[in-house]
Amino acid sequence: KYHSESKGPDQVAETQAQIDELKGIMVRNIDLVAQRGEKLELLIDKTENLVDS
Repeated sequence: KYHSESKGPDQVAETQAQIDELKGIMVRNIDLVAQRGEKLELLIDKTENLVDS
């Protein structure tokens, strides 16, 4: 819900802290997805090697 009254400095700081925390979580999640993709690529390569042998 939008309120026209301005937020105090404490609320702004708290909101910024929450945003920073969420950014950190999202960066970690992106790293984990990238690592998972690399592992899947390795698994695909190993599977193809088994099929070829």
